[in-house]
Amino acid sequence: MPSRKDIRKRYFEGSLTKEQLCFEMLERSRISADSEASRTGRPAKYLIIKATKQLVDRTDSNEPYRKIPLTSIKDSHPDIRDSGSATAGLWDYLAKKERFDMVVEVNETEKWARIRQEFIEPLTIAMTEYQKYVDM
Repeated sequence: MPSRKDIRKRYFEGSLTKEQLCFEMLERSRISADSEASRTGRPAKYLIIKATKQLVDRTDSNEPYRKIPLTSIKDSHPDIRDSGSATAGLWDYLAKKERFDMVVEVNETEKWARIRQEFIEPLTIAMTEYQKYVDM
């Protein structure tokens, strides 16, 4: 499984398009969830994918700067709500070293998130590949 650092590096070097970055980011999340499930014996929850799906569903390309409350993402799916995640499962996007904050902006203080305007379409396209992992 490629690391976040490797995926980011390939994107910034121009080896990945925005859509490919989003796809690989989601794929990495799925593999990580499967690995954790295998290690713990519990079913995979795919929280990052589910939370990202909820964010994509709540994003309107006509209002790209609209802030989506983290509570609306948390309340959208029982797995996200029950996880107790302060960031509603969006921790892969936090502005910390080697995360994907160039795709999604998460404000932990004000408790909102939004897809960065230039990634709305690429993330939406990549998410269609992951519909099969997300309970509708």
